[in-house]
Amino acid sequence: MFVRTVESQMERNVFEDYSGARGTTLREILVRYRDERTAIKKGVREETSTINFLIKHKYAIN
Repeated sequence: MFVRTVESQMERNVFEDYSGARGTTLREILVRYRDERTAIKKGVREETSTINFLIKHKYAIN
């Protein structure tokens, strides 16, 4: 079933390959989000502070 679903998505050009994300850490995602998205928001200071706190968490490091 999974294979057929992927094949169907590929045929319709809607398949998204996420295999490159395998080595991405939560910390890398948070830093990128902070730098690219949070910077343009109204609550930039509060959200940046929250993200920086999360970046220091042990689960974001690995």
